Amino acid sequence: MVCMVAVGALFLLPSEGLGQRPERFIRGGNRLYGKGEHAAAEKEYWKALNADSTSVKGRFNLADAQYEQKKYAQAQRFYEGLATAPGGSPATQAASWYNLGNALFKQNKLPECVEAYKQALKLQPKDEDARYNLSEALRRLQKQQGQNKDQNNQNQDQKDKDKNKDQQNQNQQNQNQNKDQSQEQKDQGKDQKDRDKQNQQEQNREQGNQQEQNSQAHQQQGQMSQEDAAQLLKALERQEADTQDKVQKQKAKATRSKSRTNKDW
Repeated sequence: MVCMVAVGALFLLPSEGLGQRPERFIRGGNRLYGKGEHAAAEKEYWKALNADSTSVKGRFNLADAQYEQKKYAQAQRFYEGLATAPGGSPATQAASWYNLGNALFKQNKLPECVEAYKQALKLQPKDEDARYNLSEALRRLQKQQGQNKDQNNQNQDQKDKDKNKDQQNQNQQNQNQNKDQSQEQKDQGKDQKDRDKQNQQEQNREQGNQQEQNSQAHQQQGQMSQEDAAQLLKALERQEADTQDKVQKQKAKATRSKSRTNKDW
């Protein structure tokens, strides 16, 4: 378990030139903090900062009171400012880096937490609490990375399964689509065959009708020819009768002429 002990920030930090009035609020906050009344202590530290916004002790102790109330993100901001402030004392900066590591650890920000503990150890290499917390943070980070890797592998496996399933579904859809297209083509072929058959039947009927009409036309032509032949025959008969009449008349004339010639006048 990480050692989350604050570095005696409430009483060990120097006043660093604070005026009397903010010190009075800080002392009141310290008494409340010692009783475990962290919310009330925070209010006193805020009063100290209202009196002197540059108070290092006021900001540090305010961050501690917020940390104890599990306001880790708010405490983090104060610790970061104190740890990186130019011209700050090494003791204040080391304590700020250490407490910053604790606040980050509570938020499960393990990579940043590891760096904060390293910075604390650079300033105070003999800080066993910082060394212990660093090893614990590293162990947690490695475990988290392993879990993330396993989770990523599981996610990738699931993605592959989903992809394969999607591909199978797509293949099935393609097969169904091809089957539908094949059936549609068969239906279209059948419809075309039926239409061709119907057209052929229609053509046959039309040809039959045409043939019948032609036959009737031929019959009508034949009947007209017979009538023409009868009329021609009658004309020939009349012509023949006329010819016979002429022949008879000529014969009669010849007889009369001959008699006249042989007559004894």
